[in-house]
Amino acid sequence: MRKLKLYEDLGCASCNVQINESWNYFLDCPALQESWKVLFHTFWQEVQSLILKSAKKDLSRSQVVSLTLALIGKLIDDLTFRTLKQWACEGKILFAHSKFIQKSLLLSDTVSNTFDATLLLHFIHLFKAIIWKSRCDKQIKWEVEHQISHKQKCSQDQDKVNEEAVMHLDVIIEGQRPGNNDQDENEFSGNSIDSQTQVLDDIDSPVRPLPIRSDSR
Repeated sequence: MRKLKLYEDLGCASCNVQINESWNYFLDCPALQESWKVLFHTFWQEVQSLILKSAKKDLSRSQVVSLTLALIGKLIDDLTFRTLKQWACEGKILFAHSKFIQKSLLLSDTVSNTFDATLLLHFIHLFKAIIWKSRCDKQIKWEVEHQISHKQKCSQDQDKVNEEAVMHLDVIIEGQRPGNNDQDENEFSGNSIDSQTQVLDDIDSPVRPLPIRSDSR
């Protein structure tokens, strides 16, 4: 979580405009347009490859291009792509797009779901590697220019430290009272579960195209 006192002069990390960097502004930030073009070009190729791999009928080159245009648009400024990226950044796809591809490629419900998931995985991977990385690099540059150290970002306000210390002491005192053994056991069990939790974002190259299974009718 950002410390507001450290970043109150940041504005938009990508274009340095003194404005509240909302999610909508971030998606349309002028400084990221070239990065979006790179993403679009790569994503265009991946979508065509996915369509050819998933189709249950032979498709001509022009048909593949037509389906790709209908799904993601022709340019980054097209309403089709702007709508797609807004939802895909949240891991979602429009129902109309999903049904359009399913009908066009003669896919079963199962294969259609696989297509949608694979499409979103490809987009999110490109978004993270191209768009989000570009923004983070510029924020790091801003932090260096403003001499914001890692220690400053990780340190806590003294009032908050004291408050947490008091709360911790209360927990210790409460735990020493009779009848709290069950609570200790539950806390230990919870910690064991948490220690086995793996964050998917920590996995290198998380995008692996899902296998496309043929219909069994």
